[in-house]
Amino acid sequence: MIMRRLSRPGESKTLAPNGLSREQGVKIMRRDPVTSTNISEIGYDQPSQTLEVMFRNGGVYQYFDIPRHEYDNLLRAASIGEYLNRSIKGRYRYARV
Repeated sequence: MIMRRLSRPGESKTLAPNGLSREQGVKIMRRDPVTSTNISEIGYDQPSQTLEVMFRNGGVYQYFDIPRHEYDNLLRAASIGEYLNRSIKGRYRYARV
């Protein structure tokens, strides 16, 4: 099962085995909290190479065709926000979720 944190810490939503929410009909990605002034959570789906970023202001974006090494570099960066701005934004397709 795929799990995803909802807007309040400690809540999660169990999805159908195919990863789809019956209510929304969209795939929900598991995100993990990160230490950043602007970003609160980051998730990555290897099969689709999709990076999901939740900002502290509540905005959630998905970035597409992100190679695994970019995700790994993002997590290791001294500043996650700076790495996202420098190496991902403007270089990969994205959509607001």
